[in-house]
Amino acid sequence: MKNAFILYVDKFARYSIYSLVAVLDRLRGLDVYLVEDLGLVERLVDYASSNYSACALGFSLLTTRIADDAFFNNVVGVVKYAGRRGCLTVAGGPHASGDPIGVLLNMGFKVAVVGEGEPAVVDLASYLAGELSLDEVRNIVYIDEQGGLRAGRRAKPVDLDDYPPFPYWRHLYTPIEITRGCFHGCWFCQVSYFHGFKPRHRSVGNIVEYAKIMVEEGVKDIRFITPDALSYNLSDVRQPVDEDALAQLLEGLHQVASPAGARIYLGSFPSEVRPEHVTEGSVRVLKRYVSNKEVIVGAQSGSNRVLESIHRGHSIEDVFNAVDILVKAGFKPSVDFIFGLPPETEEDMLETVRVARALAERGARIHLHYYLPLPGTPLFPRRPTPISPRVRAEIVRLIGSGSAYGSFAEQERLSARIVELVEKGVIRPRVTRLLSPVEQVHRSR
Repeated sequence: MKNAFILYVDKFARYSIYSLVAVLDRLRGLDVYLVEDLGLVERLVDYASSNYSACALGFSLLTTRIADDAFFNNVVGVVKYAGRRGCLTVAGGPHASGDPIGVLLNMGFKVAVVGEGEPAVVDLASYLAGELSLDEVRNIVYIDEQGGLRAGRRAKPVDLDDYPPFPYWRHLYTPIEITRGCFHGCWFCQVSYFHGFKPRHRSVGNIVEYAKIMVEEGVKDIRFITPDALSYNLSDVRQPVDEDALAQLLEGLHQVASPAGARIYLGSFPSEVRPEHVTEGSVRVLKRYVSNKEVIVGAQSGSNRVLESIHRGHSIEDVFNAVDILVKAGFKPSVDFIFGLPPETEEDMLETVRVARALAERGARIHLHYYLPLPGTPLFPRRPTPISPRVRAEIVRLIGSGSAYGSFAEQERLSARIVELVEKGVIRPRVTRLLSPVEQVHRSR
C-alpha cells in the first residue's frame, strides 16, 4: 500500500506549500493531497488513515497566522485529531523554524521543520515508508517517545535548480523563486537566519524553462521570489550589481514572454530591491524589460543610527539616491518604512517621518509598516517601541496627505498580539541548550 501526505493550503501559505508539493509529487509510493478547507481536514485524515499504510499531515505556519485565535484553535484541534488517528503531524514554514518548541509543546505537532523544507519532506516520506528513523530525518525537531525534544540531522543548503518552483503538472503556479538566502542578516528579518547568509541563485536556463511552461499554460504575469531583485548572481556582499547577469536573465525571459503577450514583473512584490543596488545601470536593465511601473525599495528607517543598529547595511543617503534614479528613469518608487523597531526612539521615528516627506516630494510613495517581533530573528522577543502621540499624529498627517499607505494599524494590532502570546508562553524564545543541533543548522547557513 502507498502512504499519504496531506498538506493544508490557504492564501497565506500557497507559495511554500506548492513548492513542497512539487517535491513530494516526484516520490514513488506516496499520494499527496491538498486541502483548502480547514473544516475538511479531519475527513481527509480519516480517509488516509484507513486507506494507506501511513499518513502525514503538514501545515506551513506564519507567526501572523498564529496570532489569529480562530486559526490557532482550529489547527490545534485538527492536529490532535490527526494524532489520535495515527497521522504524523508536521509544522513547517517561518513560524515553525523560529519557534519549534512552541509548535511542538503548545500546538501538539509531532515534528517541526526548521529551515529548508525540501530535504525534510523527502526524508519524512522515507520515514513513513519505514526506511528512516526520525533522528535520521534532516532539518527537524521532534518529540521522542519519552516526551523529550530531539533534533534530526543537518541538511546541506539545497541547489534551487534541483527542485521545480511549483507543481506545473497540477496547473498550479507561483512566482518563481530565483534567489534564496541573504547576505545582510537584518535583525528584524528571518531570511538570513533560516536560509543562510550566502545566497543561492536559480540558473538563468532553469528560470526561463519554468517561465516558458507558465506562458505556454496561459499565465500572463511572471513574477519572482527573492530577498533583493538586484542581487541576482551575487556571491559576496561587497560585489556591485551584476548588470550582465541581470540582463541575461531578463532577456531570456523576454524571449519567451513577449511572443505570448506575457509580462515580466521584477522589483515589485515579492521581489523588492535594496537601495544601494539601485544604480543607473541596473535601472536601465529593468526599464528595458519589466512591465511594472512601481519598484519597491526597502528603506526600513529614516534614521542612520537605527539602520546601523539593526544591521541593515545601507544608509539614508542610499535611499535618496535610489529614489532619484528610479524617478528619473520613469519608475514610481514605493519606499518601505517600519515603525516600532526596538532600537528606535521618538526622535528616530520623527526623523523617519521627515525623511518620508522629503522622499514623497521627490516622487516616491511611502509604504508604512509596524514592527512585528518574529521568532528566530536577533530582535526577538524584544518588544516594539510604542508610538508616541506626537509620532502618531505625524503618521496620520502623512497618510492623510496621500503620500503614505499600508496596513499600519492592522500590523500594530498583530504585533501586540504576538507580544501577548510570548508573555503567555504560547510563542517561546529559543532555548539554545535544548536545540543546539538546530542552532548549528542556522549558524552554518
